Amino acid sequence: MAKARQVTDAAFYLFGIVLFSNLQTIGNVADHSKTPVDYHIFQNFLFHCSLAESAFVAFLVLHLIEWCVIGRANACSERLKAQGS
Repeated sequence: MAKARQVTDAAFYLFGIVLFSNLQTIGNVADHSKTPVDYHIFQNFLFHCSLAESAFVAFLVLHLIEWCVIGRANACSERLKAQGS
């Protein structure tokens, strides 16, 4: 059950990275449209998307580190239990 939670969390962080990295390409569509786009709002939107993407990358890295440490701790615990028996 714990491994399923780890995989679900990793998928969530990966989704956030993909979402915010793709939202940054919204300018490609807005540049070719005939509707005016307020420059400052648009630039702030891109900036916030890049910050959110960076946060999700950091969360994913921390999650992967946690996953590895828990895996190693469980392996050591099992080895100690086997030696104690």
